[in-house]
Amino acid sequence: MGDTFHGVITMSSTISMSRRATAFRTAAGTFFALFETTYESNVSPKVPRESCVAFGTAQQVNAWILGAMAACAGGMLRRPGGRFTPLGYLSGWQQELAAPRELPDCAIDLEVSDRFYATIPSPDEWNQKDYPAMAIAILAEHGYTDAATAIATGGKVTLRLHADAAVLAAIYGRTPDGALIAPWRIIRPDYYSCRHLELAVASVGVDHEPALPLLHSTGLSSPHDGSPIYAMQDLDGSVRLHEEWSVVNTFMYNGAVKLECAKEGAGIAAAKALIAAMKREHPPLPDDALLTFDLARINRDYVMEFREHMGALATELDSDGNKVTMSAGAIRQLGAEAKRICAGMRRCATVCLPADEGSVGAFNGRRLDLFAHAA
Repeated sequence: MGDTFHGVITMSSTISMSRRATAFRTAAGTFFALFETTYESNVSPKVPRESCVAFGTAQQVNAWILGAMAACAGGMLRRPGGRFTPLGYLSGWQQELAAPRELPDCAIDLEVSDRFYATIPSPDEWNQKDYPAMAIAILAEHGYTDAATAIATGGKVTLRLHADAAVLAAIYGRTPDGALIAPWRIIRPDYYSCRHLELAVASVGVDHEPALPLLHSTGLSSPHDGSPIYAMQDLDGSVRLHEEWSVVNTFMYNGAVKLECAKEGAGIAAAKALIAAMKREHPPLPDDALLTFDLARINRDYVMEFREHMGALATELDSDGNKVTMSAGAIRQLGAEAKRICAGMRRCATVCLPADEGSVGAFNGRRLDLFAHAA
């Protein structure tokens, strides 16, 4: 199968033309800034622009790369000639980080504003994010009480990129929940062209097997590319159906990024292990596992088609006929056309595991474990 994951591109994709890693060393450690030249596929004229996409420690920029790898898996981040594989995208950044360019010092003016390029944007009511409050809290936590007070009272504060890198990384660097504020707001692509081996990201070993999503095959295939559809537990505890690209996308965002933020190198190791594991066979869902399809928001013509092809193998769960349940064993017995229709409703399905799980080590408390240590 390789490490290519196919998704359906229904909106604009970001096209990545080139990538540059930069770094500088301070008493607080080495900090990195990643620059990427991109344009949007549905915007004309297509004018590539270089901007700072990640800033912070090695852990923080690696966590950002893992999030971008998720976009590669779904097809929303591509190269001019076609798709990136997640590993190919990672490899490109690792080559850059092996000998980053030097990023010189500069002044950083912090000020709350509703301008597009504001270094601290005004509160975003739509996304319910109070950027000034978050920035002020971080400044205070790092001992910048005067700066926090000045920002809170509508003033402007000038910091230095090198001397104040740690607090800037806390505000503009990647966290488990994403960057608080995008780093392009404070860092411009003004770096030296000479590369420096001494600024390279150090290789970090992981002393345990990475924790990976536990996957079970369903006997269904993607209606788009024929790749397998798996059952995997989501963060809310429900077990749902995912295509290959969705498995990678979900794990990168919800698993690998958090692992990397917790321990340097752990997320990168887990990402590589997952992609290798995707090439192996996965155990099937038990025959008596139940898949419930909630069709309440589906066009009635598609609902009727679904019910017609599922036939006596499906059982209604409500009086309106909107919820239909089938066993995993029954799904495996369906014909090709019925399986195609069933796979088309994959996003409507949740999985309920059998009550007797004694012989099935993959189950825990009637749910699939989101993570299981690799064999």
